[in-house]
Amino acid sequence: MSDPGINRLRRSYERNLGSARFWARVGAALLGAFLLFTAEALWEIGKNPAMYTPEVEFAFSIGTWLLAIAVAGSFLLAAIFGVLYQRDDAALAEIEEEKG
Repeated sequence: MSDPGINRLRRSYERNLGSARFWARVGAALLGAFLLFTAEALWEIGKNPAMYTPEVEFAFSIGTWLLAIAVAGSFLLAAIFGVLYQRDDAALAEIEEEKG
C-alpha cells in the first residue's frame, strides 16, 4: 500500500475511534437523562396519583419513547464507528506485519 494510503487509513482509524467515543458518551448522557426523566415522572405520579390524566400519560409516553430512541441511536452509532475502527486497526496491523 502506498504511503498516502497508509496516512489516509491512519486518519480514518483516529476519526472512527474519536467518533465511537463521542457517540458512546452522548448515549451515556442520554441514558442518564432518560433515567432521571422517568424517575422524576414516576415520583410525581406516586405523590399525586390524581394528576395522572390521559394527557399526562401521553406526554410521558412520548417523552420516554423519544429519549429511548435517542439513546438507542447514539449507542448504535457508537457501535458502527467501533466496527469501522476495528476494521481500520486490522488493516493497519496487516500492513505492519507485511513491512516488519
